[in-house]
Amino acid sequence: MELFHGPTQSFKDYALQVLGVLADKQLGKIDRKGMALVATSGDTGSAAIHAVKDSENIDIVVLHPYKKISEYQRKQMTTIQSSNVTNFAIKGDYDDCQKLVKSLLSKQMGDKELISLNSINWIRVIAQSSYYVWLSQQIEGPFDVVVPSGNFGNAYSAWFAKNNGIPIENIICSTNTNNVLTRFINTGKLEPFETVSSIAPSMDIQLPSSLERLIYDLFQDPSRTKIFYEELYKNGEASLPKNLIKDLQDTFQSDTFDDTNIKSSMKYISKNYDYIADPHTCTSITLAQKLKNKNPIVAVATASPVKFQGVVNDVFDLQNDNSIKLAESFDIIDNSLEKLIEKIF
Repeated sequence: MELFHGPTQSFKDYALQVLGVLADKQLGKIDRKGMALVATSGDTGSAAIHAVKDSENIDIVVLHPYKKISEYQRKQMTTIQSSNVTNFAIKGDYDDCQKLVKSLLSKQMGDKELISLNSINWIRVIAQSSYYVWLSQQIEGPFDVVVPSGNFGNAYSAWFAKNNGIPIENIICSTNTNNVLTRFINTGKLEPFETVSSIAPSMDIQLPSSLERLIYDLFQDPSRTKIFYEELYKNGEASLPKNLIKDLQDTFQSDTFDDTNIKSSMKYISKNYDYIADPHTCTSITLAQKLKNKNPIVAVATASPVKFQGVVNDVFDLQNDNSIKLAESFDIIDNSLEKLIEKIF
């Protein structure tokens, strides 16, 4: 299921086109101006910018990890010359960007309403669930989905759809070498490691934000969820009780692809199906083929290979140039809440 036919060639376009309009209209209704704070591991930033770049009521500030996304992804954000768009490259990883956004959202600063266009925002989850509603109209009976997953937002949207009547039986998460989700699903223990760079940078995440929602759903108790995350932040790890591990594994499966696996998967898919998959999508296709469950199984394609032309060129020994040849505008700043506040307020 190709979900990358929106304006920035990412699955996030569909949901953000909805969210951007709704946020703009709501701010207009209450006669307020808003500031959208967005952390991105590569794709959310440009999709969010394109959702609100012509907005009358929203300014947008996007944080991306410095030198840790593809050049094409960066330029999709930093070449948008619009007065309501500001881009920062943070000297850190995606998790650092996300922490900065969450810290700012917990404050009220300046005279604007602070809003999120990340999957922190519940409307993102609802809008992404429509993918799986559509799938249920194409397939008769139960089906499984394989989702390339970093921040767990798309996978959680499938879970939300399943819990609201869509006949999804299994949700399978493919991950890269930052395999915190695979380890959590396979063991019930959430243990973030240091984020490492990979050729599938949109999954270079060790603390998936939307996973909090799943853990809350499993516990069905805010206080136990709070204790779980307090333990995580205190000890660097936290584990589900055995009964909840079973509940988790009744629906979720996961497997990991390192850079070597990703390259070989891209080659195999091209050779056998004459299809070029980006470094993220190739993991879902390969895992779907590997599992061969009794149900129809759908591999979710999350981004166009054009966004990762450098990797495609390297894997297939090409010299294609789809680069964006426009002037960029962004500031490089330290991973510091104080520095960020100083820049935007």
